[in-house]
Amino acid sequence: MFGRYSGILILLCCALSCSNRPSFNKANVAPLHQISLDSVTVMQAIAPDDSSGHFLGLIDSNYCLVKLETKPGVLVGNIDKIISVKGRYFILDQFSSSSAFIFDQQGKFISRIGSKGLKEDQYTMPSDMIVDTLRDQVLILDGAGQKINYYDLNGRFLRSTPLDFLCNAFDKFGSRFAFSGGGHDEDRLIITDSNFQKIATFYPLDPLNAAELPNPFFGKSASTCYYRQVLNDTIFRLDEDGMSPYLYVDFGKWKANRQQLLQSLKAPHKTEYQTANNFMCNFVQYYEMPELRMFSFTYQGHFFGALQSLTTGKIKLYSIADLKNDVLYTSGAPPIVGTDNEGSVFSFVTSAKILIAIKKWKEQSDGYAFDHYARMTSLVTSLGAGFNEFSNPVIIKYRFKPF
Repeated sequence: MFGRYSGILILLCCALSCSNRPSFNKANVAPLHQISLDSVTVMQAIAPDDSSGHFLGLIDSNYCLVKLETKPGVLVGNIDKIISVKGRYFILDQFSSSSAFIFDQQGKFISRIGSKGLKEDQYTMPSDMIVDTLRDQVLILDGAGQKINYYDLNGRFLRSTPLDFLCNAFDKFGSRFAFSGGGHDEDRLIITDSNFQKIATFYPLDPLNAAELPNPFFGKSASTCYYRQVLNDTIFRLDEDGMSPYLYVDFGKWKANRQQLLQSLKAPHKTEYQTANNFMCNFVQYYEMPELRMFSFTYQGHFFGALQSLTTGKIKLYSIADLKNDVLYTSGAPPIVGTDNEGSVFSFVTSAKILIAIKKWKEQSDGYAFDHYARMTSLVTSLGAGFNEFSNPVIIKYRFKPF
């Protein structure tokens, strides 16, 4: 089943190097881990009685809600990324407010990180964000402006460094950086040194892979990050030694034949390619914690999530669309926007969605897990009388039970 890897990696990975550049190797080996979804059935998202046979029954009841302080000039419309370090939440709202914010663990506003504009200490749009805990710095990628802005952990501007290539996502591992989403540049994945000079490039762009890749990186540690390629079933590990396949997922019955899908479309332009992409098994997110790995994927236009226990190897599969009426998830948003090293998971929900969900629960409790409903009602009540549909989103911090 895995003999195809040597051919796939040779065809897909084009490493450009020259004698005066540091080396960055691509390992042509089988993935370190392999899992199959072929025989896994989709579990119910929520049920009124069974506390273990549905997705919400896997969530530890000790989850908490963090109400982000709302004040003039501090309006968070959406949360694309949460980084929880140093007792603070670093939040990226890429499109709604085009800003990055710092809140403490209780949700109290600390500061805004930079602002939108054309000055040196500003960004055209914050494409991505990482926190360098070794240097106590926040790095904001301005993909459109082709630069990286550095700030301290209080949001004060330090410096700006230009980039000579296009990108929309990045991560740091060891002394190197990885960039993705090359736009009109020639490569999907770019590896640079600490001065952002290219060391190697991989996965040339082609019309079939024109779709952009949201959140393509997951920083496992200060020295390692994971990368997922467009329309692929493999997670790659990036570290100082190079790039190697880390996790292969056999989607089994969830697979679709991409070439057949493309041939069934009328005209070969980006809209049709994107339609075919949506029908493929396509990694959307990947996270890994001490005892659990999580990933989500699309299949025939539907959104699914998968959990695997790293202790028992068991896999749970659920439909994210089935969670649309639950307060834990905002419809149309990524199911997870961050994790921490202690095994906690972060999602968010808009204030309007919370109020609508609670109203529905009061009108009709059928189909909802009673304990979950009672717990959420109590937590939402604790948000206070000033909480309304114009308030900032609420962060939900939770963990999964062992299974």
